[in-house]
Amino acid sequence: MKKFRIFLLIGILSFPFLLSAQLLDQRNLQYQKKEIYEHKVMSFTRMKHAGVWLTISGAILTVGGVALIVNGANNSNTNNNPYLDQYDPYGVRNTSEEDAAKILFGTLTACVGVIATTGGVVLWTIGGSKARSYKGKLNSLSFNYNPGPRQLFSLAYRF
Repeated sequence: MKKFRIFLLIGILSFPFLLSAQLLDQRNLQYQKKEIYEHKVMSFTRMKHAGVWLTISGAILTVGGVALIVNGANNSNTNNNPYLDQYDPYGVRNTSEEDAAKILFGTLTACVGVIATTGGVVLWTIGGSKARSYKGKLNSLSFNYNPGPRQLFSLAYRF
């Protein structure tokens, strides 16, 4: 019986220290969450900006590639076909190596531009959405149990 009383007395005396340790741990956890959310907001904002630049550069590459294809095709029609006014039922065109290279390079450039634009739009959308959601979590309503020694709970709204 004496041992039980001693353990009970030790438990009662150490309870405030355990409670303060628990509160300290809870505050550290909240600080870590805030730090993680701030890091994620910065990371997803960078992703959004990268998506914007990738979209713009992909659109420029696509337009440039299509312009090269059109230029190479027009040159092959006008320069190398002496019978331009005649009807060609088979659609045979004489293209020089330079015009064929323009068409090939334009096709490759347009394909790379379309891929870059698609990837940029995806990065832009995901980065903007995630950054917005983590900003909302960072600046939202918080409800804490036992935030201090004389408080039972606290309600905070950050804006």
